[in-house]
Amino acid sequence: MRVQVFTGRGCAHLDDIAKLVTESVAEDGGSDLQVEFLQLSDYDEAKVRKCFGSPTIRVDGVDIEYGDREPLEYTTGCRYYNTPDGWKALPYRSMLVKAIHRARTRPPASSAARAQRPESD
Repeated sequence: MRVQVFTGRGCAHLDDIAKLVTESVAEDGGSDLQVEFLQLSDYDEAKVRKCFGSPTIRVDGVDIEYGDREPLEYTTGCRYYNTPDGWKALPYRSMLVKAIHRARTRPPASSAARAQRPESD
């Protein structure tokens, strides 16, 4: 299982997000988690990586906030997460822990389901 953290250059929240990810992984207790921090430099790279702003966190390729409802807006600029306390620059740790749990319980995509997906142009 892979946790990817995408940040823009000069992200002011890098230390805080690193701590949040470390705490979330420890809370999960999974030794199989591979954590990757990737710094993105421009819009094109953000679009390829599906970065919705800095920081964007994905667990096995799925954004921790949007899940499968991803917007088509990409940036390396600051991102804000919708929390019970309003818009915040960092997600709550529980948001990441829940995303890890969902990834662990998500059934693997069947080859029949993959075959039914439309081709990308």
